[in-house]
Amino acid sequence: MKIPKPNNMKKQRLFFYCTHAVIISMFLYLHNQYTSREDITTDTNNRCNRQIELMTTSYVNLMNKREEMYASEVVNLQTHHKREIDEVITFYIGMLEEARAKDE
Repeated sequence: MKIPKPNNMKKQRLFFYCTHAVIISMFLYLHNQYTSREDITTDTNNRCNRQIELMTTSYVNLMNKREEMYASEVVNLQTHHKREIDEVITFYIGMLEEARAKDE
């Protein structure tokens, strides 16, 4: 087995450590990109959740307004039908009284 010369050994060590330095710097860059993208993803997720919350609130308010509108319309129709029934009853009571008056 051949023992490497000290000068050649220094070159090999320098190459070894430079290679490790490049690999470690690439890992640090990759980690930086990962944390940056993670922050962007978290921010996007928060914005989307806020938009969904606002849309939900808007649709709930719209549904509440429609429910109130339909409820008031139902109440108006009920009172209108009660008036019509009262008119019909008073009309037929008057007709019955007229018919009784003619018979007597």
